[in-house]
Amino acid sequence: MLRPIGPLRGEVALPGDKSISHRAFLLNALGIGHARVTGANPGADVASTRACLRALGVSILDRDGGFDVTGRAGVLRPSVDRLDCGNSGTTMRLLAGIVAAQSFTSTLDGDDSLRGRPMGRIATPLRHMGARVEGPHAGRRPPLIITGGELRGDRFELPVASAQLKSCVLLAAVTGSVAVQVVEPGPSRDHTERMLRAMGAPVETEGTVITLPATGDLACVDVSVPGDPSSAALVAVAVAAIAGSEVSFLNVLLNPRRCGFVDVLRRMGVTIGVHEATRVADEPTGTLKVTAANALLATTIEAHEIPALIDEVPALAVVMAQARGRSWIRGVAELRVKESDRVAAVIEMLAAFGIESAAEGDDLWIDGGVPRAPATLPASDDHRMIMAGAAMAWGCLREGETTKVVDAGPAAVSFPGFFPLVRGLADA
Repeated sequence: MLRPIGPLRGEVALPGDKSISHRAFLLNALGIGHARVTGANPGADVASTRACLRALGVSILDRDGGFDVTGRAGVLRPSVDRLDCGNSGTTMRLLAGIVAAQSFTSTLDGDDSLRGRPMGRIATPLRHMGARVEGPHAGRRPPLIITGGELRGDRFELPVASAQLKSCVLLAAVTGSVAVQVVEPGPSRDHTERMLRAMGAPVETEGTVITLPATGDLACVDVSVPGDPSSAALVAVAVAAIAGSEVSFLNVLLNPRRCGFVDVLRRMGVTIGVHEATRVADEPTGTLKVTAANALLATTIEAHEIPALIDEVPALAVVMAQARGRSWIRGVAELRVKESDRVAAVIEMLAAFGIESAAEGDDLWIDGGVPRAPATLPASDDHRMIMAGAAMAWGCLREGETTKVVDAGPAAVSFPGFFPLVRGLADA
């Protein structure tokens, strides 16, 4: 049960970024030498990546608050069981590229939610490179049965701007020591390219064209994982809506392709300071300081902005629901195939608080106003929807009101300490 909270104030260190955490383990598993990974995201998704790699013979030791990874120079061993990717699409899509270059057959599976997510986009380039991708659904959905072998490189023009699809191809190429060129229709997250460069791979990027020559050995690299900006966004929207709030998020990933939500919140009236401090595995990190808005203004998120904030759409919808006027989020089709249909889930969540919204084609509009409380958050297995709903409640609950959370458990997928962290900031 959620109750009203006072202003959020203080400094906070967030869970490690999920995208960087996945890649710190996957790429170091392909390298030569040893790496120390600290600050990895503690959620279930990254744990699935570690479990799959261990099943493939990679030594990942949990020691002194971090992990010691021993690289296998791209040569893994067959798993005796299916590779269980849990709820993690990142695990399945990136790992598919790696096993496609192995000389054995692997079966990649997941939970019921992951089994419903599309995989045909990765199956197509992997088959073109020479791997066999099969399964009960012919590779369109999990489970995927991938028989690897000697791959061939090529030029791939991707149908969508997708970091997971791009990374699948790049990891297949680097594991199979073949050259590829990947062309995207627009920019997507570039964490894989950055970490490959940090490990010595000669990745070149020109606009939306990524060129990877046939790569020799990768050198394992230590990674101190910065805080997850997607987690920052979920707390920041509560800060934005609760008068008198001001919170600094320390050591956060500041990759510009991950911080699109900052620009959106600023034009809605939220004050956000960004202070870059250092770089980790070629990634900028630093501090975000968020101060509550005096008044929230409606805005439009254009389709070209979506790749830089796709995971933050549920959080941004919370702010739009409390802004003056009608807001639009354009080009949201990809949100329908995340952990849930997040377009439908956002509309359902907002309706629970009396806020009108609707989808029109690939666009979503939200009429801001005064959210109604108390409410009952719709049941969901989607971690981001659970936390966005909680942020919505905290932003509108008044003394004596409550909002019921049917099941807060899914938040542990990416942010196990979300609820106590926010309550701690309210008590600071």
